Amino acid sequence: MKEQTGYNYAESSAKPNSISERQRDDAIEAGNEILDARLSNVDYLVQKERKRIIKRWAESLPSGAGLNILDVGGRIQPYRIFFESKARNYVAIDLQFEGLIDVLANIEKLPFQSETFDVILCTQVMSYIHDPQAACDEMHRVLVPDGHLIVTAPSFFPEHHDEIWRLLPAAYVHMLKQFRELTIEPEGNSVLGLHRSLNVIFHADIENYRVRWLAERTSIPLINLMAVVLGPLGRSNTRCTANYCVLARK
Repeated sequence: MKEQTGYNYAESSAKPNSISERQRDDAIEAGNEILDARLSNVDYLVQKERKRIIKRWAESLPSGAGLNILDVGGRIQPYRIFFESKARNYVAIDLQFEGLIDVLANIEKLPFQSETFDVILCTQVMSYIHDPQAACDEMHRVLVPDGHLIVTAPSFFPEHHDEIWRLLPAAYVHMLKQFRELTIEPEGNSVLGLHRSLNVIFHADIENYRVRWLAERTSIPLINLMAVVLGPLGRSNTRCTANYCVLARK
């Protein structure tokens, strides 16, 4: 981890050195599995699209190594590699003190001074937040003028753990209206969204090792391949898009 300087940690009780090396190694492995998702992964279709979009947006940021970057929910940081060369400081927060985080904090009340970060990355977090509008307002507050916010969240997906929300483009337009520029991109079309959901419905809760081993070598990749082949037929139909990526500029 790079040394973080100039931040107000007054509201945080996090102690980065209390995270074990095993936790860090497990987090890095989990992040790599998302970044380079295999065909046997039930989330392959959206993770492949998300990687492509975030990489392109990261490359469009100012060059050099002077950016202060905040990763919200950054326990595993799958996309950090795209920002590393441009980061002076990379700070990760989460409500669970594990993995790669630096600060234990709530996105609805960020423990940082206003206009601190050049880039905020918030991937697959918003569906769990009790007050998404408060989270958007806080991220806007801690961004510098001309700073960039990258957000991703599910829009069409079976119920999962303790999630609260599904977010459509109109929701982002409303919640991020204080930003002066907004780009919203779907992670694939409805064909990909429907096949991804089928994969999750049929396979996500398999507990038997032998059954999962077989599924990862047969039915999961088969459904993913069907989506890749049939995807062009869906063209621009995004009514059942599984996930959206959002780039906002303050």
